[in-house]
Amino acid sequence: HNIISVLARNDGGGAALSFRISDGKTVLIESTEAAKITDQKPAAGWEVAGYDDSKWEIATVLKKMGAAPWGDVFGGGKSAAKKAVAKKDGKRTPVTTVSEPDTLILQPGFKADLVYTVPRDLQGSWISLAVSPEGDLVAGDQGGVLWHVSLKDPAKPVVTKIDTKFIGCHGLLFAHGALYGCTSEKGKGDIWRIRDTKGDGSYAEQTMLRSLKGAGEHGPHQLVLDRDGSILVFGGNHTKLPDDEVAGAAAKHYDEDDLLKKFEDPNGHAVGIKAVGGWIARMDKDGKDWIRVTTCFRNPYDGAVAPDGDIFSYDSDMEWDMGSPWYRPTRINLCTPGGELGWRSGSGNNPIAELDMQPSLVDIGPGSPTGCTMGTGAKFPAAYQHAFFACDWTYATLYAIHLVPEGGAWKARKEVFAAGKPFSVTDAVIRPQDGHMYVTIGGRGGQAALYRIRYEGKESTATVAWFDATPEQKLRRELEALRNVAPSAASLEKAWPLMGHADRWVRFAARIAVEHQPVDSWRSRVKADANPDLALNAAVALARCGTKDDLNAILAAVECTAKAKDLRLQQDRLRVLQVAFSRHGQPDAATAVKLGKEFASRLPSGDNSLDRQLALVSIFLGEPTAPARVLYAMKIAQAGPAVIADPEIIARSPGYSTAVRASMAVTPASTRIGLAVYLA
Repeated sequence: HNIISVLARNDGGGAALSFRISDGKTVLIESTEAAKITDQKPAAGWEVAGYDDSKWEIATVLKKMGAAPWGDVFGGGKSAAKKAVAKKDGKRTPVTTVSEPDTLILQPGFKADLVYTVPRDLQGSWISLAVSPEGDLVAGDQGGVLWHVSLKDPAKPVVTKIDTKFIGCHGLLFAHGALYGCTSEKGKGDIWRIRDTKGDGSYAEQTMLRSLKGAGEHGPHQLVLDRDGSILVFGGNHTKLPDDEVAGAAAKHYDEDDLLKKFEDPNGHAVGIKAVGGWIARMDKDGKDWIRVTTCFRNPYDGAVAPDGDIFSYDSDMEWDMGSPWYRPTRINLCTPGGELGWRSGSGNNPIAELDMQPSLVDIGPGSPTGCTMGTGAKFPAAYQHAFFACDWTYATLYAIHLVPEGGAWKARKEVFAAGKPFSVTDAVIRPQDGHMYVTIGGRGGQAALYRIRYEGKESTATVAWFDATPEQKLRRELEALRNVAPSAASLEKAWPLMGHADRWVRFAARIAVEHQPVDSWRSRVKADANPDLALNAAVALARCGTKDDLNAILAAVECTAKAKDLRLQQDRLRVLQVAFSRHGQPDAATAVKLGKEFASRLPSGDNSLDRQLALVSIFLGEPTAPARVLYAMKIAQAGPAVIADPEIIARSPGYSTAVRASMAVTPASTRIGLAVYLA
């Protein structure tokens, strides 16, 4: 006699329960009216056969499994009819072919070799790749185990199976004499360490170091070795940070900061998921001592560490937001300690980085970010040794992101390095033994293959040094280092004036360093200043770290920018007030009336993003004229901006680009949409 018992908790709103158990075979069991439920705490023994459930209620059957509106909850929510259409149209049919290397689009001087075509029925669909110290490769099958690729004869790779206790590795890393793997399939988000203790390739020693709460395409992903020997873990926005992690720098001061109810995805994606969203954290070689590094991504699949220690990543977009004012394209980010990259669910997003968030280095456009790597160690021309490489699975493109130091960060330029049709690129690594790049394609059950990209042009491939740091980069890193030492008066004195620095990356690092100090040591210093950036950053720091009793000091500090002509300063002032009011409530009645009238009277301002902020704060403050002013701003608002995507790139995936092409065919009324949400 078997019994299935489930304990489920709902965090609010309508919900249903579904689950599956994997034991090597598939048996479908649907619940019926025979199921019993209770919302009371059951007595001991409720989960075993023979328990008296006579006082429990009979479950209500609403629909058969797979019926609308839920669809197949284990198959992405698609109904049977929609899945049949999708398969017929080719939109979701796995890729079954491999592009010949001479058909790939490559930069001049580069050549590609098709090293290995993966027998899909036997070795699966490869999505992750790592280079061993000996120069061999290990690849991960999305739905299966690991595969060892011997390249002793580069023309004749030998592929053998590695039997593991786990499957579905999104991330692989050789470090500390071991192979680390991060699984994210079949509901399991675990980090493993395996060692080949016998020297026969069997990896007999296999240890699970950490189990994470989250899995799937927005679960935990790649593992990257940092310069100090720690391991960076990349987690998507459906993955919770470990309970015992330490909030590095001042990242613990995050919040939603919504003044009004946000509009979230009607299809239900990421609804209810709060900051920090996606994240990067570091752990030691034993899976312990977790420290939060950078937060508020959407879904950072992978990243890489530059020779100077800066971390880069490629974050995803929410394609169904396209055409809305809160749509953010896939983007390349500099990921600093204590960094906050601004992702929030639904309309809580703002593609324009606020003063308490960091901007992207370069926006890519629609796509599905997968593997990343630095060009360090490649036998490529200097520009590509200095590049950060980022894979886009959907649009079959491998980008080279060319970096040049600029201020406290980097100037970045994107370039299509390799592309094809099909070329569903999943990961890329540089193999030090030959200086070539190795690239896997596959994913979602599609045909997998291993390519090699090498340079045969006339430019020098001699190793080049990394860039010298700018004065602003040095200053930023000095401020970031203050997170690693105990709070002190010296640290506060160093950081405080730099919140008014001309470079936004230095200002951000300085504010994070100030937030790392006890708030009682600096709250009295928050006041209006001749340097408006210093006043604004000090005020937002107090809004984030202080209490309701600090609200008047925050308002007084930002008053020095009330008549600013500079658009950024106007926006920064409104952002400080948004954070302060969302965390500490309305100001006194007289102040609310004064500010509400000021902001409503400026609508429309002539700038779409400023109009959204003016509308948000004035409506929150209850200004009676605000709705009419917002409606007028909506009436005269120009359509746009247009959805921009490279037609040549999106043509590589005609099925997946349906929504993109539809959005590009019209100019969306983004500003009107954004303002209407505040009136809802």
